[in-house]
Amino acid sequence: MSEEGNNINKGGDAKKRRQSSKTMIIVIILLVILVVIGGVLIFIMLRDKQPDVPAERPTLTGGRGVIATEDNIQELLEQLEQPVEDAHYLVNMSVRLVFDTWDKSARGTYIKNDSANNRTVYIDIFLDDENGNRGELIYSSPYIPVGQELRNFSLDREVAAGEYSTSIVYYLVDDEYEFITDLVLGVKLIINE
Repeated sequence: MSEEGNNINKGGDAKKRRQSSKTMIIVIILLVILVVIGGVLIFIMLRDKQPDVPAERPTLTGGRGVIATEDNIQELLEQLEQPVEDAHYLVNMSVRLVFDTWDKSARGTYIKNDSANNRTVYIDIFLDDENGNRGELIYSSPYIPVGQELRNFSLDREVAAGEYSTSIVYYLVDDEYEFITDLVLGVKLIINE
């Protein structure tokens, strides 16, 4: 009889295990369904959310733009027909500045104030720091009149051998040599020795 009781218990244990496996599968399926439903709800809520729009928009002033209206359209068209003397500048120069040493003139290196330009210029060359910002001033040119060029110049400050990123700043000046505007270009500087 005790053997018979053991067999009954064994059969009952197997039935309980099958029952708990089915329950576990149902719980997992319900959890997956809840996660999917939650994800869909979050997606719908975020998709419909509009970005915050400021109550007032800034006005177009201070050179940031012009609004054409029937009242000012003729004036704007006339302004477009007038030449803008200092709005464009043609740069004509070596694409790399190569020096044997910092204090010897660089052969073949030139910076020209093209004859298509309207203003005298001068330049400053700055070494760029590791963040790409203007660093130490290493050269300042004399004035370069329209149609003239600067050739075979040497640097004003000692620079060790190596390759450097530089900023060349072109300064446009008026007839009294007063500053008008500037233009910045990035150029490689190579010092061989």
